[in-house]
Amino acid sequence: MSWRNHYSEKRDFIRMSVNTEASLVIESHTLSLTCVDLSTTGARLICHADSGLEAGQQGVVTISSGGGTTTPLVADASVVRVSRTENGSEDIAVTLTNLR
Repeated sequence: MSWRNHYSEKRDFIRMSVNTEASLVIESHTLSLTCVDLSTTGARLICHADSGLEAGQQGVVTISSGGGTTTPLVADASVVRVSRTENGSEDIAVTLTNLR
């Protein structure tokens, strides 16, 4: 029996809940973010200000490893969705297209 039969989300890649610093650079503009969700193909980021991002924009995301000797994850990213949360932050979903 496949793990997908027991996994409630039934995605191709399991999401990991994280809470770590991240940044997204688009057209020489750098946003400071918090990564709250990470999978093999994407990430969910929180911005505590108005990012001005729109779906379809592309850039480079850097997600901190949380310290130690592990280097940060750096990848090309494409913005899939930007939505406002109840507390006024922005919830930003990106697809990771190429690890650097």
